[in-house]
Amino acid sequence: MSEIRLADDDKDRKYRIRINEDGEEELEIVEQPEPEEEPDLMGFQADEDDYDGDETDTTELMIAAREEQKRLAREEAQENIAKAKERIAEGDVKFALVALDAAQNAWDEEWEIYTLKLELLTNYFTDFSRIDECISLKEGYEKFVPEEQKAALRDKYAGVVKAKADALFKQAESENAENESKKAERRVRFKANRNRSLRNFLCALIPFIIVLCVAIGLSTIMFSQGGGVLFVLPIVFFALAAVGLIAVIIMLRPLVRDANRLRLNERNTSTAIGRAYLESSQKAEEFAELYGMLTYVAPVKESTEYAAVIDGEVSEI
Repeated sequence: MSEIRLADDDKDRKYRIRINEDGEEELEIVEQPEPEEEPDLMGFQADEDDYDGDETDTTELMIAAREEQKRLAREEAQENIAKAKERIAEGDVKFALVALDAAQNAWDEEWEIYTLKLELLTNYFTDFSRIDECISLKEGYEKFVPEEQKAALRDKYAGVVKAKADALFKQAESENAENESKKAERRVRFKANRNRSLRNFLCALIPFIIVLCVAIGLSTIMFSQGGGVLFVLPIVFFALAAVGLIAVIIMLRPLVRDANRLRLNERNTSTAIGRAYLESSQKAEEFAELYGMLTYVAPVKESTEYAAVIDGEVSEI
């Protein structure tokens, strides 16, 4: 039987050999079943999009889920506050602060977080080394702590904070007066030195510019006449200009030094008394901010008025 070669375009087909009616072998193509058509999902999607379900049920479920999430967060915060109180009773302030941080991360609307933290961070308002952390509680304290609790802390601690703030402001004022007096004394001396250096610098700069200009002018006509006189003069003046440039550089250094001293004299950070004044002033501002935080009283409108939505309309109560 002769060899049968299959065309390349038939490579995906299946073949078999069978015996025909005459008893001869022949090649038969096995027909492949047609692939089933993919179900038309577009129509189903369109039907689903056209479905007008009850959106109220979905909204209620979402609201319920949010409320449940808030409830769990609030419970977690309350548990951590309870742990903090236990640690406070045991004298473990460090762990109590960690528990309060966890409570604040879980649900920051619990007012006890802020009152307890204020007392722990200041060791009941006797140690203000962490006053910056106290000030960071300002927004939550003013927003969530009830007015009666604010009044209790205000009556108990506001006087201590105010006394600290007043003392620091007086100290800062005294240090600033001393600082400005010393700056004025140094300013007279530094300004005189700067003026003298400027005068010396100008005495070197002006001749240098004049000699340099003459040398450049002579260099343009140095070949105009014979005899070599005009050829030598530019060289002499350029040499003098080089000497003058060295003098300018020498005179520039004290001018820069004296000008820099005069500039630094006006900075409070350049002297010990100036830095002490800045530190006292900053601490006084921090105590003043803490005092304002303790004495804060929410406006009546802010605490009593709120918006309510009734039948799709917003009304104020």
